[in-house]
Amino acid sequence: MFDWLEDGLANMVIETYKEIGSGMTSVLAEAVKSPSVFNNTAWQSVTVFNKNVVLPIAWSILSLFLLMELAQLFKRADVRGLDSIYWVCIVILKIMLAKLLMENMTTIINAIFDISSSMVTSAQNQFIGSAKGFTISKEATDNLTNALSKYDTLGMLGIFVTSLLVKIVNAVCTVLARVIVDLRFIEIYVFTAIAALPFATLASNEYSTIGKNFIKRMIALAIHVIFVVIVLYMYVILANGATISTTDATDMIFQALGYSLLCVIALFQTGSWSKQLMGI
Repeated sequence: MFDWLEDGLANMVIETYKEIGSGMTSVLAEAVKSPSVFNNTAWQSVTVFNKNVVLPIAWSILSLFLLMELAQLFKRADVRGLDSIYWVCIVILKIMLAKLLMENMTTIINAIFDISSSMVTSAQNQFIGSAKGFTISKEATDNLTNALSKYDTLGMLGIFVTSLLVKIVNAVCTVLARVIVDLRFIEIYVFTAIAALPFATLASNEYSTIGKNFIKRMIALAIHVIFVVIVLYMYVILANGATISTTDATDMIFQALGYSLLCVIALFQTGSWSKQLMGI
């Protein structure tokens, strides 16, 4: 007489199981956006701040580097005659290039993230064929349905309570994944706001490593989203593969949850992976 209750509980368990990976769809949708698209107001604010507040200071620093470079140049014993003209032109060329980079930093940063977006699009096309989006496969779902048919009403209630706990924890995992993605954009905006200063140091032989490390950091942030996409799709592939071969409903749900937790841990690591790849 409890068939209707068992069927209702089974359907809710199955729906919870099927939705385990779906929350990552919104995470991916946010991760692949460019900084200007993610929050255009924030992007415009940091670029205006950089232009009106930071850039004048960067020009002053660049002028100071010009004087320092010229002073060091004329102290060298080998700089005489035509050689002095050659080295002065080299210094001026460096200053002009640094000034050009400072004034076009928004274009440069956008170009870096456009390249990463192109790579992400290619990665999506490759993974969708094997992961079939962020959904648990029909084979795995059918396997869970067969496993649930072996439980009585009391056992089904236990599985249902377990699935509710899994649903809550999985929701937390999705929120954490979204936070990781959002923190990446905040870091991009903060670095963009002061971009003119590190670009100014590129004209200095002594302090140019600051500008070079800044560019590396921006490239690392662009690579970061590629690692995020790979981790998200690997999560779905592994979650599907692990649950297909299992015949116990509780094991299926907890294995899927386990991969959700591993996914969040891996997402936390993606930032350090990209920095290590760029040597910073």
